[in-house]
Amino acid sequence: MASMSEQVEKNADKAANKLDRVADKASQNVDRMADKAAEGVERMGERARHVRDTASDRVNQAMSDAEELIEAAADDATSRLEVARIRLKRALETAREELPRATRKAVEKTRDAAQATDVYVGENPWKAVSVAAVIGLLAGALLSRNGRD
Repeated sequence: MASMSEQVEKNADKAANKLDRVADKASQNVDRMADKAAEGVERMGERARHVRDTASDRVNQAMSDAEELIEAAADDATSRLEVARIRLKRALETAREELPRATRKAVEKTRDAAQATDVYVGENPWKAVSVAAVIGLLAGALLSRNGRD
């Protein structure tokens, strides 16, 4: 028959094993949450880049039209100047109309993302703290490595 100390030792081993399994599961959950958070941040970044690129393309087109107008003025060709002036006017009108829309869209998407994050953090505070801690650790590791290079 096992002595009392052997029984206590067995129970302690069982408890330690169970605690290890729980810690492993918690670590896996934190890893999954961090991955999901990183994916969400990446998707928001992609959306923001798309809006920025679209606005940038339109501004570049307006600038290109302006350059054509300058070239047409230098050539002093009245018909080319008029065509370029009309194109520039249309491009500027389009830019004036589209830029506020693109800006509103970007602000709305950012606001939606912030609200979703706020709701998630409110419903899952410990998960959010865990994810923030992991991100902070990663950022600290990267910054300390860059400082040594």
